[in-house]
Amino acid sequence: MKTYSDYGITGVDGKSGEVATTCPQCSASRKKKKDKCLSVNLEKQTWFCHHCQFTGGLPSKDPVIDRHYRRPVKKIKKPDPVNSDTLSDKARKYLNGRGITDEVLERNKITSGFEWMPQTEKKENCILFPYFRNGEIINFKYRDGNKNFKMVKDAERTLYGYDDIVPGCLIWVEGEIDKLSFDVSLWSNCVSVPNGAADKLDFLEH
Repeated sequence: MKTYSDYGITGVDGKSGEVATTCPQCSASRKKKKDKCLSVNLEKQTWFCHHCQFTGGLPSKDPVIDRHYRRPVKKIKKPDPVNSDTLSDKARKYLNGRGITDEVLERNKITSGFEWMPQTEKKENCILFPYFRNGEIINFKYRDGNKNFKMVKDAERTLYGYDDIVPGCLIWVEGEIDKLSFDVSLWSNCVSVPNGAADKLDFLEH
């Protein structure tokens, strides 16, 4: 019978549950070669890479029920670059009024610009919150003046503030402005779920 090592998967021997390790398909060619992007479910004997979507599973001991696992892969879209790299005076005034300092706005690369919003069915002047992971923009959250929100369709959902995660205490909040407020208070080790308090938790797979 084949083992994980036959597929180039290492770092799982002697462990149980779900383990994160490097991917034999893409890690060697990535900038962060030690990033553990491969999730291995040792109970189901399956794996999935959150970076290159490499999927598979160990063959069953029973050839009659042997089915090589193939997790349905949803095509992940990379968000297009935004046209604006500045924050409007109106948006800055609003965020400053919420207690968010210019220093925190600059550190988190908050900008503004016009975006079509499905709630109003027209372009609105929105605040843009970029979602970073390992320095790469994974998604954007758009917020207009009427507190309508949207994210990039088919782009990956991840935690807002992912790159601020450090070992130890991690603060979880339900919105981007809540996360920025903790930044002002010098508690940058804070993350927000992508879609508020009623968020589905499937983004945790990433």
